[in-house]
Amino acid sequence: MAPLTVAYLLSRFPKLSETFILNEMRFLRRYDVDLQIFSMLSPEPGPVHREAYALLDVTHYGARPLSPALWQAQVAFLRRSPRRYWGAWAWAVRTSLVEPSFLARVLVLFPRSVYFAGKMEAMRVQHVHTHFIWTQTVAAEIVRRLTGIPYTVTVHAFGLYRRHPAVVQAHLRSAARIVTISHYNRRRILELCPDRAPDEVVVIHNGLEMPRFAALFRERGQASPGSPCRILSVGRLEEKKGFPYLIEACAHLARRGIAFRCDIVGEGRLRSSLEALIRQHGLEQQVTLRGALPHDAVLELYRQSDLFVLPCVVAHDGDRDGMPQVLVEAMAAGLPVVSTPVTGIPELIADGERGLLVP
Repeated sequence: MAPLTVAYLLSRFPKLSETFILNEMRFLRRYDVDLQIFSMLSPEPGPVHREAYALLDVTHYGARPLSPALWQAQVAFLRRSPRRYWGAWAWAVRTSLVEPSFLARVLVLFPRSVYFAGKMEAMRVQHVHTHFIWTQTVAAEIVRRLTGIPYTVTVHAFGLYRRHPAVVQAHLRSAARIVTISHYNRRRILELCPDRAPDEVVVIHNGLEMPRFAALFRERGQASPGSPCRILSVGRLEEKKGFPYLIEACAHLARRGIAFRCDIVGEGRLRSSLEALIRQHGLEQQVTLRGALPHDAVLELYRQSDLFVLPCVVAHDGDRDGMPQVLVEAMAAGLPVVSTPVTGIPELIADGERGLLVP
């Protein structure tokens, strides 16, 4: 029996912050699945997870705007079924009108979605899967409308809480099945999409390569008496991660004379303001912004640390975390964890049992 050909339609691959998607695709390749990756955008410069290199041979990037292949795909679908082509275009525009900035993205990426539809059809792709309610979900629906290839989507907090409810409904209406990472998110999806049957929305938590983390658990040594407590946090430098609260907490530790070192791994638009806050509290010797690091380097920091902290918050624009993968990883590595009772985090951390949740 021929293997099932599954296309992962992503906004960008490789992407440093999407380790959970990388792990998922690597897991699928171990089974009888012909995995193909379609990346809407080229990878950004910077660190790349070592494991991602093994998937580059099955990764397809969108044709350039002036590429003959891009426009040949438009002509091919227009000749074959102009009604489907313009129907897909009209759907993409109509469902994005309430978000003008997103509409601009859709118009730019529509030809690339059509190009991918032709490529998937030629490769006999049988199923499409995507993550996040964003441009890749629009692309998956365009592919479905042009070729009939069904798609499923894993919904994360990004998009689910920031996007206009009408956009969320439109993007999820035609999905064959909806997956999400927490029961908190599932309740929100069913609230926004009452026409979906409850059994069509399933919870699948992000997985881990447990042997690797079991080894970390065994290798982690105990802190020497009197040595500084080693605090670790990992995440993009964005409002929803709550890093200012972590830096303020570090300032309290310093005032009480507690010896510690805090490493914050990640990059983002709040870097300058966080650096200023560190200087304001005179924490330059204790708190270090490590920037973006590949997963191997993060694993080594898990091994070296004594405590993992991620003070997630709901951002002013409604953005929030669902169930941060780094919390799962830190716990698997044997680190005590401190976080907040935001969204699906209490499903992972029972306060006082598997960690601490700070209101």
